[in-house]
Amino acid sequence: MLQERCTMTKAQADQLERIKKDQMIEAQQKQDKEAMKANQRSAWMESLEDSSDRKYLKTMTDGIKQEIRLSNHAVIKVRQHQLKHLMEMEYALYEQELDSMGLTFHKDRI
Repeated sequence: MLQERCTMTKAQADQLERIKKDQMIEAQQKQDKEAMKANQRSAWMESLEDSSDRKYLKTMTDGIKQEIRLSNHAVIKVRQHQLKHLMEMEYALYEQELDSMGLTFHKDRI
């Protein structure tokens, strides 16, 4: 009977040791799972940052292109206005010269 108790106690000790190992393995697996989730979250955040940066760059590039297009249009309008003003001044000057000579521009009157 003493031997049975000793054997039973040994079996119980072995079982308790297996339970402790199982609990340690389970805790390690849980820790690994949490670390994997954290890594996935981190990778997801990085991909969000990358896509956000690309979107920001595209928006800025489009804005710059729009500004360049509008500034070119403004430069053309200013130049057209200056040329029109120059043409009017030259026309007035030629008209004065012709008037002093007693001549005039031919104008079609319809």
